[in-house]
Amino acid sequence: MNRRNLLKILATASPLLIGSTYNKLDEYFYNELPDKDTKLNKRKILPRGLISGKSKVAITATSSPLSTYEMNDALNFLKRENISYEIGETVKNNNSSYRYLSASDDDRAAEFMNYIVDDTIDCILCGRGGYGVLRILEKLDFAIIRKNPKIIIGFSDVTALLTPIFEHTGLVTFHGPVAVSSFNSFTQEHFKNILFSKNKFEPIVTQEPKAIIINEGKARGVLKGGNLRMIVSTLGTPYEPNLDNSILFLEDVSEPAYKVDRMLSQLLITGKLKNCKGIIFGQFDNLNTRQAFHPGYSYTIKEVIEQLYSKLNIPIMVGMPFGHVKDKLTLPLGILSEIDTNNRSITILERSVI
Repeated sequence: MNRRNLLKILATASPLLIGSTYNKLDEYFYNELPDKDTKLNKRKILPRGLISGKSKVAITATSSPLSTYEMNDALNFLKRENISYEIGETVKNNNSSYRYLSASDDDRAAEFMNYIVDDTIDCILCGRGGYGVLRILEKLDFAIIRKNPKIIIGFSDVTALLTPIFEHTGLVTFHGPVAVSSFNSFTQEHFKNILFSKNKFEPIVTQEPKAIIINEGKARGVLKGGNLRMIVSTLGTPYEPNLDNSILFLEDVSEPAYKVDRMLSQLLITGKLKNCKGIIFGQFDNLNTRQAFHPGYSYTIKEVIEQLYSKLNIPIMVGMPFGHVKDKLTLPLGILSEIDTNNRSITILERSVI
């Protein structure tokens, strides 16, 4: 059966049937060590890059709802770059029937899988974060995703989609803007540097002079991570990340220090950071804020990070531009990178698209 026929079948099939075709997730598990002498369990898969005048982006709401007018910045950017786009029904049929979800679990999973097998689609841009990905993970077919590699990008709640896809298929996924993001010049530049096809690849260096150094050092590893809440939500499930030999990046927004404390403590006591090579934190909106907490005031998030993670013998920085900020990096999960506290930099060392 060719992919065109498969698309037609999936388009008319029950969403529940679509989600029931895989057996063991472990069959598609992938873990890369950045050691050239190490044999990989499975081959890393790079999606095809975007090409002006040729590529097409599909916008789907895998989590919470959005309105089409909220996507003006993203759509104008795609138009300027001569990239065509298609807006999914989960976006266009925006209503309050499903409360904080854009559509039913079955419909969100089915639309995502339909775009996966659609040969005309080169990139799936998630509409927004919010909440909802955890409810559709068991309805996705990781075997089909592996056979139909394409760019999948988003952040926040979408972390719970990006991590399992990479871990269980080897397909590099991308933590970056969603369709409602502000596509300012910084965000556009990094989006294009990572996702557009180029004949020659040069390492992509991002320096953040205002970054706070927790532990000094320089280290290489494969990029893993995303939204802290979503990373912690997958712990103990088949969808959790393998953080061995990784440069872990973490971000969150509007969380008080004690909740960040709880999540970072949980991540620490799982033992998953034992073989982590380095950590970069995003720009927390209340990094140095003390909130009322009986009988006085709380620690700050910065103090929490220092207390819990400074004892790790790896380089750690706080304040890099990714996640819930306007200036947004696009970070490819599974790609070799380097953290250097001397330069307050993160460097992407490999191409992430073909």
